[in-house]
Amino acid sequence: MNIKYSDISKPVLTDFFRTFDNRERYITVFDDNKNIVGFLTLKDAAVYLSEGTLHLSKNRPTKHQNNFHSYQIALSILPAYIIDFKDFLINLGNQTIGIDASPSDYNYIKSYIPEIMLQRYEDNQNIDFDVVIILRCPKALQNCLFRTAKIVSISDLLESFLLTDFINFSNEHSLRTVFIEGPITEKLQSTEKYKYIRSRSSLEEILEDEDCISQFCLGDSEQIDYIYNSQYGELSGNRIITNGISLRSGFFISSKLNVKPKSVIRNFTLHNVQISIRSL
Repeated sequence: MNIKYSDISKPVLTDFFRTFDNRERYITVFDDNKNIVGFLTLKDAAVYLSEGTLHLSKNRPTKHQNNFHSYQIALSILPAYIIDFKDFLINLGNQTIGIDASPSDYNYIKSYIPEIMLQRYEDNQNIDFDVVIILRCPKALQNCLFRTAKIVSISDLLESFLLTDFINFSNEHSLRTVFIEGPITEKLQSTEKYKYIRSRSSLEEILEDEDCISQFCLGDSEQIDYIYNSQYGELSGNRIITNGISLRSGFFISSKLNVKPKSVIRNFTLHNVQISIRSL
């Protein structure tokens, strides 16, 4: 899609990204003289819809930036929790249930629950759904598309099934579980103090800004030294990361937390899902 910069508006962006497949695309933005001024992705649109701030990428995206890995993982483990998922839908009662999904993902889910009345949102936009199950849609766009419906993220739902079983499982096997959670960017306040919060800058670029790092650490020399330590700090690559459902980590050593996996890996099967756990 091409659009003039002056024609960009919330209704235009909402209408474009209402189509599920368009969320994998970007919009080319021109000026009045038909010169390309930038490219607008779903992530850019979400920020604009929620904050009114318009960001354009100067370079044509070579790979789409809006990969929602958590929903892809959720779909992959859905067969293991299909009974729980079906029970959840049944317990909703007589409410009209829609799902915001691509045709292929919708057919995949329906193949496991053919007896449940589940309708694809994009094909039934005239229906006022009571509940909409979200596969890939940022919160700002949800607020525009599904104003009165109850929103249920399939990633959050499957995560709740998985975590409940895993906590019970870890207790039964005397495993010590550590959960590490990052900030929810939508709830951050005073973001103007930290100029890189929603930027596209890489970690390496941010670390070059020593004044910003010092401000972020509130001048704490220990934290600053840790960040720049090439053996176990941010520069070492041993960061703990999460994609919403699975938690991955490398060797991570600091004064606050030590994660030193042993060579022995314990393998378990949980709801036909193979889980590997390194003893800490």
